Amino acid sequence: MTYNIYPLLVGIDRYGSPIPTLKGCENDIKAIETYLQSQIAGEWTLNQPKKLINEAATRQGIIDGFQQYLTQADSDDIALFYYSGHGGQEPAPIELRHLEPDGLNETLVCYDSRTPGSHDLADKELRYLLAQVAQKNPRIIIILDCCHSGSGTRNIPKGVRLAPENTRVRDLSSFIFAEDANFSNFLLTSQTDKKNTGLNLPKGRHILLSACRDYQYASEYRGDDGETRGAFSYFLLKSLEQTNGSLSYLDLARNIEALVKGNLADQVPQLEATNPEDLKELFLGDAISDRPFYFTLTYSNRAWSIDGGAINGIPQPASKDDTLLAIFAVGSKTDDLKQESNILAFARVTKVLAQKSLVEITQDVALDKKNSYWAVVTSLPIEPLRVYFEGESSGVALAKQEIDQANFGNKSLYLVLVDNATDAEVNLQVRQGQYWIIQDKRPLVAPIDSPQAAIEAIEAIARWRNILNLKSPQRSQIKSQDVEMEIKLIGYENKDGEISNNENPDLLANTPNCAWSISIKMENGNRP
Repeated sequence: MTYNIYPLLVGIDRYGSPIPTLKGCENDIKAIETYLQSQIAGEWTLNQPKKLINEAATRQGIIDGFQQYLTQADSDDIALFYYSGHGGQEPAPIELRHLEPDGLNETLVCYDSRTPGSHDLADKELRYLLAQVAQKNPRIIIILDCCHSGSGTRNIPKGVRLAPENTRVRDLSSFIFAEDANFSNFLLTSQTDKKNTGLNLPKGRHILLSACRDYQYASEYRGDDGETRGAFSYFLLKSLEQTNGSLSYLDLARNIEALVKGNLADQVPQLEATNPEDLKELFLGDAISDRPFYFTLTYSNRAWSIDGGAINGIPQPASKDDTLLAIFAVGSKTDDLKQESNILAFARVTKVLAQKSLVEITQDVALDKKNSYWAVVTSLPIEPLRVYFEGESSGVALAKQEIDQANFGNKSLYLVLVDNATDAEVNLQVRQGQYWIIQDKRPLVAPIDSPQAAIEAIEAIARWRNILNLKSPQRSQIKSQDVEMEIKLIGYENKDGEISNNENPDLLANTPNCAWSISIKMENGNRP
């Protein structure tokens, strides 16, 4: 059976006065569209995204996007609404004051919101639209990269996504749900004088990822490629790309929060769901394909670069050996990335930065500088991780075959087999058809069922080892003795989603949902 994804993508950079112009919203929409086109796989079909950019993103255009496009999503399909633009506020009608202690509705600012006869799209209207989309029971995902600030609108900092407050008072009849035939059923009426005292709108099941808390600003950010983006949108895609998209909504939110807080002050992304159990699902369910290990190659600032650097384990260029890359088309399947006939060009790394590396195309090949590509590492000037195989002979033979073919049909870049267990840094044991990765007589991860997945896991461990061996540059003011990190096991998540104490480390091998506590302390006044 085939399932569908319906993306409604709205990006507004250009607004009319007095709403400030933004720079990164259109870039956000291009980036998420590219991601969806390259990642959706399996039984999923990506429908032609409905994009509303700048002048097309009128209030009625967005409403039609919900009512005419997203409502096509059927049971178990995915309806995705991605908004990148200004957030705002407006006075709430008396019937909605019971929902807003400060008397203000949060809003999405449409292209024509502040023109005569038009309005912002209020959060209550968005709720009503979501309820309409939810009638066929699709999975609904809402991503908002805009401000929802309740801290006031004076002296708005440059580069944040908050429009000046809309002071026009709206009558309840101007809201889209007032046209609903069942509108009278939404009204809360006093039993004594029969006056309308409030509103009870229907609620559709959905998950919401938003850029910040309701008292914060959502900032724009210049990424490694030199383009301006929404900080939230930029680090959302960074998290998805670095983890193959195999994250629950809860884990994704934690990753984004760590990245945003590490680069910006006073912006904390927010995650909500009408059903908290939905937050444990993988992002977009199983629609994201298993991503092979690659980097993205792009051209900006007169140079080619990949989105991987020192923190990804790429070593600095050496005098004798360089990191070499094979370049493929975006969207290539895993098997295609192992075939030399699909290589578009070759490249080498010339300079390694923290999160990206500059590269040079080593062939006389004219790659389109407006397109992006996938770059797969084919050679690394590093010592491979020493591995010893033992256990069931049939399973060992399959694992050896995987390690011999891991790099374009050649031996793995990251691993080398040794003949003696005493020479190994990691052991791979095959027991009862399962693969155990052992170090110091203890399993590093839960048992793995396939030889390919086992080799990929050990290669990931090898890449992490390279990262751990990184040293701060000589000009760094942070010394090794200035940093103290403590990692503690809290317990594991049981079938009811509760964290239980676990003091037996041997249980970790069979406990994939472990909970950890990490604390970092900096001395001498330094901050991470």
